[in-house]
Amino acid sequence: MTVKEIFGLTVLGAIITTSGSLLALYIKEFVAVRWLERWKARQTLLSVYRRYQLPIFLAAEELGGRLYGLSREGNDREERDVGLELLRNPAAREPHAAVSDHYLRYRFVSNVYRLCSFLGWVELYRRDIGTLDVDTLDRNRGLEICLSNIRGVLADGWINQHDDWREWRDCLIYREEQRAIGHAMASSNEILGVLDFGGFTAALERDPEGNGEAKWFVQAAHFYENLKRANDFRLIRMKMLLTYLTDLMELLQPGRIDRSHVTTAERYRTSFDSFTGGPAWRPYPLPHDALPVHSTPAAL
Repeated sequence: MTVKEIFGLTVLGAIITTSGSLLALYIKEFVAVRWLERWKARQTLLSVYRRYQLPIFLAAEELGGRLYGLSREGNDREERDVGLELLRNPAAREPHAAVSDHYLRYRFVSNVYRLCSFLGWVELYRRDIGTLDVDTLDRNRGLEICLSNIRGVLADGWINQHDDWREWRDCLIYREEQRAIGHAMASSNEILGVLDFGGFTAALERDPEGNGEAKWFVQAAHFYENLKRANDFRLIRMKMLLTYLTDLMELLQPGRIDRSHVTTAERYRTSFDSFTGGPAWRPYPLPHDALPVHSTPAAL
Protein backbone atom coordinates (compact mmCIF):
# COMPACT_ATOMS: atom_id res chain seq x y z
CA MET A 1 0.00 0.00 0.00
CA THR A 2 1.46 3.30 -1.06
CA VAL A 3 1.85 6.35 1.14
CA LYS A 4 -0.77 8.09 -0.94
CA GLU A 5 -3.28 5.32 -0.33
CA ILE A 6 -2.50 5.28 3.38
CA PHE A 7 -2.95 9.07 3.53
CA GLY A 8 -6.25 8.80 1.70
CA LEU A 9 -7.55 6.17 4.09
CA THR A 10 -6.43 8.29 7.03
CA VAL A 11 -8.33 11.30 5.72
CA LEU A 12 -11.41 9.15 5.04
CA GLY A 13 -11.23 7.73 8.55
CA ALA A 14 -10.96 11.20 10.01
CA ILE A 15 -13.97 12.36 8.02
CA ILE A 16 -16.01 9.36 9.15
CA THR A 17 -14.94 9.82 12.78
CA THR A 18 -15.71 13.54 12.69
CA SER A 19 -19.07 12.97 11.02
CA GLY A 20 -19.96 10.32 13.57
CA SER A 21 -18.97 12.61 16.43
CA LEU A 22 -21.01 15.48 15.01
CA LEU A 23 -23.99 13.18 14.47
CA ALA A 24 -23.73 11.86 18.00
CA LEU A 25 -23.43 15.41 19.34
CA TYR A 26 -26.50 16.49 17.35
CA ILE A 27 -28.52 13.56 18.63
CA LYS A 28 -27.39 14.20 22.20
CA GLU A 29 -27.75 17.99 22.25
CA PHE A 30 -30.80 18.49 20.06
CA VAL A 31 -32.85 15.37 19.32
CA ALA A 32 -32.51 13.81 22.78
CA VAL A 33 -33.02 17.13 24.58
CA ARG A 34 -36.12 17.99 22.57
CA TRP A 35 -37.52 14.50 23.07
CA LEU A 36 -36.86 14.74 26.79
CA GLU A 37 -38.53 18.15 26.98
CA ARG A 38 -41.61 16.88 25.15
CA TRP A 39 -41.71 13.79 27.36
CA LYS A 40 -41.53 15.95 30.48
CA ALA A 41 -44.28 18.22 29.14
CA ARG A 42 -46.51 15.22 28.40
CA GLN A 43 -45.89 13.78 31.86
CA THR A 44 -46.72 17.14 33.46
CA LEU A 45 -49.93 17.42 31.44
CA LEU A 46 -50.85 13.87 32.30
CA SER A 47 -50.23 14.58 35.98
CA VAL A 48 -52.45 17.69 35.88
CA TYR A 49 -55.14 15.79 34.01
CA ARG A 50 -55.17 12.99 36.58
CA ARG A 51 -55.19 15.45 39.48
CA TYR A 52 -58.37 17.16 38.28
CA GLN A 53 -60.04 14.30 36.46
CA LEU A 54 -62.24 13.15 39.35
CA PRO A 55 -62.96 16.55 41.02
CA ILE A 56 -64.12 18.09 37.73
CA PHE A 57 -66.17 14.98 36.95
CA LEU A 58 -67.93 15.07 40.32
CA ALA A 59 -68.59 18.83 40.07
CA ALA A 60 -69.98 18.34 36.55
CA GLU A 61 -72.14 15.43 37.72
CA GLU A 62 -73.68 17.48 40.55
CA LEU A 63 -74.24 20.49 38.33
CA GLY A 64 -75.67 18.41 35.49
CA GLY A 65 -78.14 16.65 37.77
CA ARG A 66 -79.49 19.93 39.06
CA LEU A 67 -79.67 21.47 35.56
CA TYR A 68 -81.71 18.50 34.36
CA GLY A 69 -84.18 18.94 37.20
CA LEU A 70 -84.59 22.64 36.47
CA SER A 71 -84.80 22.49 32.66
CA ARG A 72 -86.73 19.32 31.88
CA GLU A 73 -90.13 19.55 30.24
CA GLY A 74 -93.02 19.32 32.64
CA ASN A 75 -91.03 20.63 35.58
CA ASP A 76 -93.50 22.52 37.72
CA ARG A 77 -91.37 25.50 38.64
CA GLU A 78 -92.60 27.56 41.55
CA GLU A 79 -95.31 30.08 40.84
CA ARG A 80 -93.54 32.55 43.10
CA ASP A 81 -90.21 34.15 42.33
CA VAL A 82 -87.24 32.36 43.84
CA GLY A 83 -84.02 34.33 43.90
CA LEU A 84 -81.75 36.66 45.81
CA GLU A 85 -84.69 38.29 47.54
CA LEU A 86 -84.94 35.21 49.76
CA LEU A 87 -81.45 35.93 51.09
CA ARG A 88 -82.44 39.38 52.27
CA ASN A 89 -84.89 37.97 54.80
CA PRO A 90 -84.32 35.30 57.46
CA ALA A 91 -86.11 32.00 56.92
CA ALA A 92 -86.59 29.60 59.82
CA ARG A 93 -86.36 25.85 59.26
CA GLU A 94 -89.86 24.44 59.65
CA PRO A 95 -90.44 21.25 61.72
CA HIS A 96 -91.84 19.38 58.71
CA ALA A 97 -90.73 18.20 55.27
CA ALA A 98 -93.01 20.44 53.21
CA VAL A 99 -91.67 23.09 50.84
CA SER A 100 -91.01 26.26 52.81
CA ASP A 101 -89.10 29.51 52.47
CA HIS A 102 -86.13 27.83 54.13
CA TYR A 103 -86.16 25.01 51.57
CA LEU A 104 -86.56 27.38 48.62
CA ARG A 105 -83.71 29.48 49.98
CA TYR A 106 -81.47 26.44 50.39
CA ARG A 107 -82.35 25.11 46.95
CA PHE A 108 -81.57 28.40 45.25
CA VAL A 109 -78.21 28.80 47.00
CA SER A 110 -77.41 25.16 46.21
CA ASN A 111 -78.08 25.77 42.50
CA VAL A 112 -75.70 28.71 42.49
CA TYR A 113 -73.07 26.85 44.51
CA ARG A 114 -72.96 23.92 42.09
CA LEU A 115 -72.27 26.23 39.15
CA CYS A 116 -69.66 28.22 41.07
CA SER A 117 -68.03 25.05 42.39
CA PHE A 118 -67.65 23.68 38.87
CA LEU A 119 -66.11 26.94 37.68
CA GLY A 120 -63.80 26.85 40.70
CA TRP A 121 -62.39 23.45 39.75
CA VAL A 122 -62.00 24.55 36.14
CA GLU A 123 -60.06 27.62 37.28
CA LEU A 124 -57.75 25.50 39.46
CA TYR A 125 -57.10 23.22 36.49
CA ARG A 126 -56.41 26.19 34.25
CA ARG A 127 -53.90 27.60 36.75
CA ASP A 128 -51.97 24.34 36.85
CA ILE A 129 -51.92 24.04 33.06
CA GLY A 130 -50.35 27.49 32.87
CA THR A 131 -48.45 27.93 29.60
CA LEU A 132 -48.21 24.21 28.80
CA ASP A 133 -49.19 23.15 25.29
CA VAL A 134 -52.33 21.06 25.75
CA ASP A 135 -52.14 19.86 22.14
CA THR A 136 -49.23 17.60 23.09
CA LEU A 137 -51.64 15.30 24.95
CA ASP A 138 -54.94 14.30 23.36
CA ARG A 139 -56.86 13.92 26.61
CA ASN A 140 -56.00 17.46 27.77
CA ARG A 141 -56.91 18.77 24.35
CA GLY A 142 -60.25 16.96 24.54
CA LEU A 143 -60.86 18.44 27.97
CA GLU A 144 -60.15 21.93 26.66
CA ILE A 145 -62.65 21.44 23.82
CA CYS A 146 -65.37 20.34 26.26
CA LEU A 147 -64.66 23.30 28.53
CA SER A 148 -64.71 25.70 25.56
CA ASN A 149 -68.21 24.50 24.63
CA ILE A 150 -69.39 25.00 28.22
CA ARG A 151 -67.90 28.50 28.42
CA GLY A 152 -69.60 29.41 25.16
CA VAL A 153 -73.05 28.35 26.34
CA LEU A 154 -72.71 30.58 29.40
CA ALA A 155 -71.14 33.55 27.61
CA ASP A 156 -72.48 33.86 24.05
CA GLY A 157 -75.59 35.93 23.50
CA TRP A 158 -75.90 35.14 19.80
CA ILE A 159 -76.91 31.55 20.57
CA ASN A 160 -80.49 32.84 20.85
CA GLN A 161 -81.51 33.05 17.19
CA HIS A 162 -85.25 33.50 17.76
CA ASP A 163 -86.73 36.47 15.93
CA ASP A 164 -88.24 37.73 19.19
CA TRP A 165 -85.03 37.22 21.18
CA ARG A 166 -85.42 40.61 22.88
CA GLU A 167 -88.56 39.33 24.60
CA TRP A 168 -86.76 36.37 26.17
CA ARG A 169 -85.36 36.46 29.70
CA ASP A 170 -81.68 35.58 29.70
CA CYS A 171 -78.46 35.89 31.64
CA LEU A 172 -74.90 35.72 30.32
CA ILE A 173 -71.79 35.00 32.33
CA TYR A 174 -68.92 36.21 30.18
CA ARG A 175 -65.69 34.27 29.96
CA GLU A 176 -63.63 36.54 32.21
CA GLU A 177 -66.52 36.63 34.68
CA GLN A 178 -66.47 32.84 34.73
CA ARG A 179 -62.79 33.00 35.62
CA ALA A 180 -63.50 35.59 38.31
CA ILE A 181 -66.14 33.29 39.83
CA GLY A 182 -63.69 30.39 39.68
CA HIS A 183 -60.97 32.49 41.29
CA ALA A 184 -63.31 33.49 44.13
CA MET A 185 -64.16 29.82 44.67
CA ALA A 186 -60.57 28.53 44.57
CA SER A 187 -59.12 27.64 47.95
CA SER A 188 -56.58 30.14 49.22
CA ASN A 189 -54.66 27.53 51.24
CA GLU A 190 -52.34 24.81 50.00
CA ILE A 191 -55.06 22.12 50.10
CA LEU A 192 -56.53 21.40 46.69
CA GLY A 193 -60.22 22.34 46.87
CA VAL A 194 -62.88 25.01 46.51
CA LEU A 195 -64.90 27.08 48.97
CA ASP A 196 -67.25 24.88 51.00
CA PHE A 197 -71.04 25.29 50.90
CA GLY A 198 -71.18 26.81 54.39
CA GLY A 199 -68.64 29.51 53.60
CA PHE A 200 -70.31 30.16 50.25
CA THR A 201 -73.75 30.56 51.85
CA ALA A 202 -72.37 32.86 54.55
CA ALA A 203 -70.75 35.09 51.91
CA LEU A 204 -74.03 35.39 49.96
CA GLU A 205 -76.02 36.10 53.12
CA ARG A 206 -73.63 38.88 54.12
CA ASP A 207 -73.64 40.45 50.66
CA PRO A 208 -76.83 39.59 48.72
CA GLU A 209 -76.52 42.84 46.76
CA GLY A 210 -73.15 41.80 45.37
CA ASN A 211 -71.36 44.97 46.44
CA GLY A 212 -68.48 43.23 48.18
CA GLU A 213 -67.14 39.74 48.76
CA ALA A 214 -70.03 37.99 47.00
CA LYS A 215 -69.96 40.12 43.85
CA TRP A 216 -69.16 37.27 41.49
CA PHE A 217 -71.38 34.78 43.29
CA VAL A 218 -74.32 37.14 42.81
CA GLN A 219 -73.50 37.31 39.10
CA ALA A 220 -73.80 33.53 38.96
CA ALA A 221 -77.04 33.70 40.97
CA HIS A 222 -78.70 35.76 38.23
CA PHE A 223 -78.44 32.67 36.01
CA TYR A 224 -81.04 31.00 38.26
CA GLU A 225 -83.03 33.89 39.63
CA ASN A 226 -86.81 33.87 39.14
CA LEU A 227 -86.89 31.22 36.38
CA LYS A 228 -90.03 31.35 34.22
CA ARG A 229 -91.91 28.69 32.30
CA ALA A 230 -92.10 30.61 29.01
CA ASN A 231 -89.55 32.59 27.00
CA ASP A 232 -86.73 32.07 29.46
CA PHE A 233 -83.61 31.30 27.43
CA ARG A 234 -81.71 30.32 30.56
CA LEU A 235 -83.62 27.03 30.46
CA ILE A 236 -82.30 26.46 26.92
CA ARG A 237 -78.78 27.20 28.10
CA MET A 238 -79.27 24.69 30.91
CA LYS A 239 -80.19 21.96 28.42
CA MET A 240 -77.14 22.80 26.33
CA LEU A 241 -74.94 22.86 29.42
CA LEU A 242 -76.26 19.47 30.46
CA THR A 243 -75.35 18.08 27.04
CA TYR A 244 -71.80 19.45 27.08
CA LEU A 245 -71.31 18.45 30.71
CA THR A 246 -72.25 14.92 29.63
CA ASP A 247 -69.57 15.08 26.91
CA LEU A 248 -67.13 16.19 29.57
CA MET A 249 -68.06 13.42 31.99
CA GLU A 250 -67.85 10.77 29.28
CA LEU A 251 -64.36 12.01 28.44
CA LEU A 252 -63.17 12.05 32.05
CA GLN A 253 -64.83 8.82 33.25
CA PRO A 254 -66.08 6.80 30.24
CA GLY A 255 -69.15 4.74 31.02
CA ARG A 256 -69.45 5.92 34.61
CA ILE A 257 -72.60 8.02 34.32
CA ASP A 258 -76.05 6.49 33.91
CA ARG A 259 -76.82 5.69 30.27
CA SER A 260 -80.20 7.41 30.60
CA HIS A 261 -78.33 10.68 31.14
CA VAL A 262 -76.41 10.13 27.93
CA THR A 263 -79.67 9.39 26.09
CA THR A 264 -81.21 12.61 27.45
CA ALA A 265 -78.16 14.62 26.39
CA GLU A 266 -78.29 13.21 22.86
CA ARG A 267 -82.02 13.94 22.64
CA TYR A 268 -81.33 17.53 23.66
CA ARG A 269 -78.48 17.79 21.15
CA THR A 270 -80.68 16.81 18.21
CA SER A 271 -83.15 19.54 19.22
CA PHE A 272 -80.66 22.40 19.57
CA ASP A 273 -81.70 24.04 16.29
CA SER A 274 -85.31 24.27 17.43
CA PHE A 275 -84.35 25.23 21.00
CA THR A 276 -82.13 28.10 19.88
CA GLY A 277 -84.05 29.19 16.79
CA GLY A 278 -81.22 28.45 14.37
CA PRO A 279 -77.90 26.64 13.77
CA ALA A 280 -75.57 29.29 15.22
CA TRP A 281 -75.18 27.31 18.47
CA ARG A 282 -72.68 25.03 16.70
CA PRO A 283 -69.92 24.10 19.14
CA TYR A 284 -66.41 22.87 18.73
CA PRO A 285 -66.32 19.24 17.57
CA LEU A 286 -66.35 16.50 20.16
CA PRO A 287 -62.96 15.44 21.60
CA HIS A 288 -62.42 12.57 19.16
CA ASP A 289 -62.65 14.95 16.17
CA ALA A 290 -59.97 17.23 14.81
CA LEU A 291 -59.86 21.02 14.93
CA PRO A 292 -63.04 23.03 14.34
CA VAL A 293 -64.22 22.56 10.77
CA HIS A 294 -66.58 25.51 10.68
CA SER A 295 -66.48 29.08 11.82
CA THR A 296 -68.85 30.63 14.33
CA PRO A 297 -69.95 34.23 14.92
CA ALA A 298 -67.76 36.38 17.10
CA ALA A 299 -68.01 35.39 20.74
CA LEU A 300 -68.37 37.80 23.63
